[in-house]
Amino acid sequence: MNALRSHVLHEVTQLDIENLMALRSMMTALKKPISPIAQKRGVAAAHCRRALGNMEGNLGKAILEEREERL
Repeated sequence: MNALRSHVLHEVTQLDIENLMALRSMMTALKKPISPIAQKRGVAAAHCRRALGNMEGNLGKAILEEREERL
């Protein structure tokens, strides 16, 4: 996860102001909600992992492999 975070941060530092402003709405959506809904976030994360795991290609395969390693 740290490698992914580092890669994303590196990519963000390469963006100019116009592109950063385009990411603003997405960053707002990803911000943690104020109300405590940790259970809902856990369910949503599991649903996203399942949906991405069902995708064909490298991303789906990587997610399935990571999930198998955790279990």
